[in-house]
Amino acid sequence: MWNGNVLYRTDGLGNALKAKLTNLHAMAKGHPADDIAYFLYTSTGKGFRDIYLDLCLRTYFTVLKELGNAYATFVQKKIS
Repeated sequence: MWNGNVLYRTDGLGNALKAKLTNLHAMAKGHPADDIAYFLYTSTGKGFRDIYLDLCLRTYFTVLKELGNAYATFVQKKIS
């Protein structure tokens, strides 16, 4: 079932068994740099960025690369 930004499953009597929060309105295909730029400029101040921008960017792209490699390995195993 769907209610706003919550997906949930009931037991047939209307009692919720599981729920997941979603925000499908914000989903879009785009460049990964858009995500980090949006986060940094809407969630941090200039002082934070002056100190931590390089660390945030390096960390974000390191994790993004690791996830991409893990996904590529997963797909390769599935198709071989």
